[in-house]
Amino acid sequence: MSERYCKIIQKLYFHACYAPCHCVRGYYDGKWKHWSRCGSSGRIQSGQISVCSRNAKEIGVLFMAMGAGLITGMGYIAYAFLFVIVLGAVTMLYAQFDFGAKKYTALNKTMRITIPEDLDYTEVFDDLLEKYTSKSELVYVKTTNMGSLFKLTYNITFKEENTEKALIDEIRCRNGNLEITLSNQESSMTEML
Repeated sequence: MSERYCKIIQKLYFHACYAPCHCVRGYYDGKWKHWSRCGSSGRIQSGQISVCSRNAKEIGVLFMAMGAGLITGMGYIAYAFLFVIVLGAVTMLYAQFDFGAKKYTALNKTMRITIPEDLDYTEVFDDLLEKYTSKSELVYVKTTNMGSLFKLTYNITFKEENTEKALIDEIRCRNGNLEITLSNQESSMTEML
């Protein structure tokens, strides 16, 4: 690959990635190699380009940049410009109308609860979850601290807003005041496909 095309790919890759990433292709020991540096760790990985995209929008921008680069590489600069304009307009329309977004995302939360091992986690919080949530699902159970604690992960949907504190206070009474974390619901990889 010539030096000119390498620089174009580097620019497209760098600009398509919102995370603080750097992709460098250089000549070392008689061979072309890739170095990539991603995130706050500053760790350099040789021989591969790490993908820095974190959600579907960023992946779409990356593919748009690759498509424009391929079209430009074939010599169709006007088509590449038209391709970027059309896909950019479609992306802005999707963002404007929240196409594909889940409704009531403020009510969807992920809750992580730490409980002692002697507490039966299968039904211990069912009555509280029925009281405060319209939907709850235990999605993950993990042992921690040499098996003396369980970490439970629930995906929940609250019935009403501003009831998080009341639910957390009642759970604290049952789990011995151990750690409870409540965050926005994470999207799984299967939802993105």
